[in-house]
Amino acid sequence: MKIAFAQHPDEALLEQYLLGQLPESEIPGVEEHLLLCNSCLNKAETLTMMIEALRAKHIRPEVQPFRTHLPQYSLEAAAGKFGEQQMEVEPEGWVRVPAPHVALSEDMFVTHVKGHSMEPKIPDGSLCAFRSNIAGSYDGKVLLVEHYGETGGNRYTVKLYRSSKNLDPHRQGDDGWLHERITLQSLNPDYPSWDVASAGTVRVIGEFLFLV
Repeated sequence: MKIAFAQHPDEALLEQYLLGQLPESEIPGVEEHLLLCNSCLNKAETLTMMIEALRAKHIRPEVQPFRTHLPQYSLEAAAGKFGEQQMEVEPEGWVRVPAPHVALSEDMFVTHVKGHSMEPKIPDGSLCAFRSNIAGSYDGKVLLVEHYGETGGNRYTVKLYRSSKNLDPHRQGDDGWLHERITLQSLNPDYPSWDVASAGTVRVIGEFLFLV
C-alpha cells in the first residue's frame, strides 16, 4: 500500500499528475494525499481549470505564457499588435525562453530578425526577444523600428537608435528651430547607417532584449 505524501506536493508535481506525466509509482501517493488535504485538492482544481483554459485557446498545457514561454509574431504582426493601432493578433506559437536574464512580462514577444547589419550582436536569422514598453530615452538602445516610406521587408529594421537635438545656427535661442536628428546605426561596419529627418518618420515597436 502506498503511503500519502507526508509533505504537500509542489505545484510542478501536481501539474505533472494532472497532465498524466507523473511516473506510475508516484501516482497513488499523490492521489491519497489529495483525499486527505483540502488545500492541495483546491490547488489541483485551480490548476485543472487553468489547463482547460489553455487547451481552449489551443495552447499546449505545458506552455506557461510569460513565465517560461513568449509569443512569437512576424514583424508585420508585431507592428500591428504593439504599435499605435494595438490590433488583436494571435501569435504564431509560443517559444520557450531558456533561463532569461530578465523577468518575462506580457509586453514581450519574439520574432525572427534577418540580415547582417547588426552582427555580431544579432546574427542573421536569429530569433530575438523584444519588449514593447520601453523605459526612458530611446537613445543608445537597440530597437525594432518601422520606417515610414519604405515597403515590404525594408519597412522594418533593427538598429542602434541615436538621437540629438541641434539648434539652427541662424536662429540661436529660438526653441521653434530646434529639430531632432535620428540615426539608425548598424553595428556591422560593412552596412550603412540611416539618418532620418525626425522621430516622426520612424515608429519604435520594441527594444531588443536577448537572443532566444
